[in-house]
Amino acid sequence: MAITTNFASAITSLVTSLTAAEKLELANVVFESNFEISKLAENHTVITGVRNGNIIPIMSNSPSYASFPYKNPSDCSIPVCDLDLGFSAKPWKIGMIACRIPICVNSFSEDFLRFFSQQKRIFGDIDENSALMQYIIGKFTTNLEAAMWRTAFFGDTTTSVGDANYPLLRAIDGIFTQAEAMDGTKIVVTENAAGTGLTGAQLYAYLDQAYQVASIAPWFDPSTARFEMTQAMASVLVSWLNSMGDRSLYNCECYSPDGLTAQRSFSVSNMITIFGIPVHIHKEFDGVISALSLGNPYRALLTAGSNMLIGTSELDQLPDFRVWHSQDDNQVYIEGGANIGAALVTNEYVYIGAETV
Repeated sequence: MAITTNFASAITSLVTSLTAAEKLELANVVFESNFEISKLAENHTVITGVRNGNIIPIMSNSPSYASFPYKNPSDCSIPVCDLDLGFSAKPWKIGMIACRIPICVNSFSEDFLRFFSQQKRIFGDIDENSALMQYIIGKFTTNLEAAMWRTAFFGDTTTSVGDANYPLLRAIDGIFTQAEAMDGTKIVVTENAAGTGLTGAQLYAYLDQAYQVASIAPWFDPSTARFEMTQAMASVLVSWLNSMGDRSLYNCECYSPDGLTAQRSFSVSNMITIFGIPVHIHKEFDGVISALSLGNPYRALLTAGSNMLIGTSELDQLPDFRVWHSQDDNQVYIEGGANIGAALVTNEYVYIGAETV
């Protein structure tokens, strides 16, 4: 069975008396605190109707500063201008991720089923709206959304067959992987390789470097630019920003009691800006990096939101999900997956946390 549980060792093994068992029911459960996985499609531009190999046409809108030459005011001739209509293209790469979970309800222990107010049944069927199925379905769909974040940003088709992450990363090249391979500006965060903590001053220096590079680039528009950032990096930024309010206005080496006791102004849970550019903090990045041991926890991508596209064949394929009871083998099945692509369209970006420049 694809579902495993430590219910017996973690719960029932502790029940040694009627008193211990008195509150042992779902209504008294205390859930571990955890962040909710946000929906990938709600955070980024989604393009539908995409097939693998479809071309993303890219038109240059860059101005030419070498046009409109001098005209002789003494005659009526007009110089001929050059006008370059520039095009480029990038192919879509679409991959599929999917899995199913078979559930034999009768294989669960009586204690486990009692906890969820369920009974064993002859044909193994179960109400989809029952507490047990809602709990299972909730965890399944959360994992599916997390897998979409993993694929869209960290997918890497060059992952070797012998790598433990091969089945998890091979579908497509994610946005971070494309940023590493393309010709945008890349900044190495030395603290990533060294495995040392990043200070607020060091982080500010990296962000300032990225901003200075971007702000003089022809593509930069502060009204459409955004930082995509790991929580590890954002936490350093937030802590550093909050510490600024702890300092005395008159002596930066002294602390202000009002500042120390005041409510924190900045939080990773709320939208923050740096240099006037919104910072989109994605805890999902940190989850993938930790679970797959990918390293480089300090990462951020500065680009326009329209330069990061999520592609799919049809909107109901991002993701797709179903539950049914099979009368052939008396099991309940949950299936889900996604047809997903990701495109960092142009080289108009700055990638902080790159492995190589």
